[in-house]
Amino acid sequence: KLVCTTVVTETQGGTLEKVSNGALTNIFDNEFNSKTAPFDIFDNNPNGSHDTIVVPDVGTALSLSVLLELENSGINHVRVELLDPKGNKYVLYNKSSSGTKLLATFPSPVKPVSGDLAAWVGQNPKGNWKLSVYDTLFKNNAVDGRVVRWTIAVQTKSNSKLQVKGDLVVGGQVFSAKT
Repeated sequence: KLVCTTVVTETQGGTLEKVSNGALTNIFDNEFNSKTAPFDIFDNNPNGSHDTIVVPDVGTALSLSVLLELENSGINHVRVELLDPKGNKYVLYNKSSSGTKLLATFPSPVKPVSGDLAAWVGQNPKGNWKLSVYDTLFKNNAVDGRVVRWTIAVQTKSNSKLQVKGDLVVGGQVFSAKT
């Protein structure tokens, strides 16, 4: 009786797909959308407007990006900050263009003003991600615009799930590992 065992390690992603001829993958694209958007941007309020997205345990990040769409009487007086689960602050946008609408994806193609979201590659992005938007110019001290939507997109290498691309043919029993 001959027993052959092959050990495949997944270091950069893609190895599982290569050895399975594309039939298996543990690389997933995850999007986490704000559950409260659209929400108001308060005019000339130093406390700003805030929202939080909770990212569950989805595995190790291969990439992470933030999509932001907002409207305001003038985006040249809007500042947008992001606070990650570790307490690091990223200034995504700071009064840098004109117009009434902002639609951008950070860090690519639009680089944040400060902070490096690429630092999340190789880490688990699980936790609370807080977006803060500040309108710094007086209009009426009420509401001056809204965040239409914002999303955190994470491509991950999962440590807990596997996807079969195509048919799954089982010649025996299928067991579930339960503790």
